[in-house]
This record gives sequence, C-alpha cells and structure tokens, in this order.
Amino acid sequence: MVLVHEIGHFLTARWFGVKIEEFGIGLPPRIMTLFKGKETLYSLNLLPIGGFVRLYGEELVDGLKAKKRAFVFKPWWVKVIVLLAGVTANFLLAGFLFGVYYFFEGISVPSDTSVTITYVMPGSAADKAGLQEKDKIELIYGDDEQVVIPKTPDDVIKFVSSRPAQKVHFKVRRVFGYNKSEVKDVVVIPVDRDGKGRIGVMVSPLEVKFYPWYKQVPLGVWYGFKDSVSWFVMIGESLGGLVKTVFREFKVPEGVTGPVGIYQVTSQIAGTGVMNLIRFVGVLSVNLAVINLLPLPALDGGRVVFVVLNGLIPSDRVKRIEYWVHLVGMAMLILLMILITFNDVLRLRK
Repeated sequence: MVLVHEIGHFLTARWFGVKIEEFGIGLPPRIMTLFKGKETLYSLNLLPIGGFVRLYGEELVDGLKAKKRAFVFKPWWVKVIVLLAGVTANFLLAGFLFGVYYFFEGISVPSDTSVTITYVMPGSAADKAGLQEKDKIELIYGDDEQVVIPKTPDDVIKFVSSRPAQKVHFKVRRVFGYNKSEVKDVVVIPVDRDGKGRIGVMVSPLEVKFYPWYKQVPLGVWYGFKDSVSWFVMIGESLGGLVKTVFREFKVPEGVTGPVGIYQVTSQIAGTGVMNLIRFVGVLSVNLAVINLLPLPALDGGRVVFVVLNGLIPSDRVKRIEYWVHLVGMAMLILLMILITFNDVLRLRK
C-alpha cells in the first residue's frame, strides 16, 4: 500500500517534469541503495512504517539551478495534484480490491422474498451442522412437519427460538457463481438457552447475486468504490476522536493499532481466505488515504495547506517555516507511531 501511495506521487511528479531525487521504501536511516537511475536514487530504509519520494526543490530554495525541474516553482495546482496523487492511488487501489472481492464473492442486494446467512459462529450448532455464510435459506421445517418459507430474519429467529433441542431442517441454496448453485439439506439442533433455541448464525434480508461477467465486472467496480467512499467517511469520523484522546490524555484508545497489530490482524484474516484478505487490504488502503489527508505537518494534507498558504502569502520566509514545521511534524508522527507500537507489544503480552 505504501508502494502504491509513493508511486502515485512519483508518476505525477514525473508527468509534470519535477526532478525526483530519491524514491525510498521505509523511512530513514538508509539501509542500502537498491539502484541508481539516471537522476533518481532508489533506496531501502530502516523503519518499515512508510516511504517517501524526495522531490528536487521541495524543501529549501537556496542554490537551485534547474528551476524548471524544481517542485517549489511549479504552479500551485500542479503541487496539489502531486501531493494528493498518493491518496488518490490508495483510494483507487481500495476500489479495485473491493471490486475484485465482489466479482468473485457476489454482490449482496436487498430482497423482500429471501433470507441469507451472513455469519456463522465458529463451533456453534450451525457450524457443526454445516451451514455456511451466504447460504440462502429457502425453507425451514421441523419434525412436527410445520414448514416456513422465510421472507424476513424474524421468520427464522421465531422458528428456531421455539424449538430448543429439537431438529430443525434447513433447505439452503449455496451459490458459487452465475447460474451455479446447489441445494443442501442441513439438520441443526438448536442449543437450549433459557428455554429458547439458538444455533449461532446471523441472518439478513439480503441475497448474494452473480451476474454475467460483462455485468459483474462493472457492478463489482461500482460497489467497490461505494465501499471505498463509505469506509473513507467512517474512518475520517473516527480519527477525530483518536486525535483528541492521544493529545489530551497521551494514551492510545482501545482498538487503535500500529504496524505490529496490523501484522497480527492481517495474519488472522489471511487464515480465513484470500478474498477476506483482499477486502481487508482494501480497508487498510482507505485508512492510509484518510490519514494522509489530515492537515497535519509532514502529511500530504498538511503540505497542501502550506501550498495554499504560499499562494496567499508568497515569501521565502513562509517556505522556510514550512520546512521546519514538516521536520518537527515528522518527528512527532514517528513518536506517535512508537507509542502505538509499544501499546501493540504490551497487548500481545497480555
């Protein structure tokens, strides 16, 4: 994701004729030079928590010879495009990954005539009996021969709840692709909890649909980008609370994680299947885009703020202030990352 982000900056800078001095994976100090291009150094750096594209004339303006190649002398709109290209690349990556997920896993659409299992609790009665996520429940019946064709989740809940420790027969349709499905008859014995039957599933008035590939591809992309926008808004809202907690109480809120925690969660999700991993990486890519849009020093959003400020108050003094603000901001971001990583390690030891 970091690589895609930096490639976004790299390609747009090249497009507008900005000289690129270094393309770095990871943050300094430098471990090694991967190779040296005609004018760009490609490096591998020690801290695996980011990357960077160092542009000619990005920081100080003293002694610049090739002014046409310098970032600082480009029009304001070119600077904004280059600075936001990384965020855009991450957003496009997320949309693509979500699109891949929907292409292979099907698209969930509302239905007034069917009920679909959206979650099966591991080790539950439903799990042991063989019910699976995305199974479409076509009918349910018991040993008393009462038959229900469920149209809402309540139809399933009421039927199962009224039959604790009794056999409940599920006729489900398992969809594999366009015009590819099979019908399964699954017998589940609900667990008796306080006189009510429970089988350990979540059901939804949605159904998973597949279309011919020429429809599935654009629909997958469309739903993928809708997901990207939804995650973008949700993550943006949650970050406000995170920033307040960190800087007011100097502690990491519950649920916030850094590289160590992300590695742990990613490993767990990878164990559930490739498609789930693809979707999760899409969420992380949106997360990276949102964070970089924040108007904070050293982040893309903070740099855009200074581009606007330089446009309103063009002076070398503002440019020098920008240099020091971003330098201090980067130090603060690294300290924040260290704090979050330390919290991740403590969580793992519990």
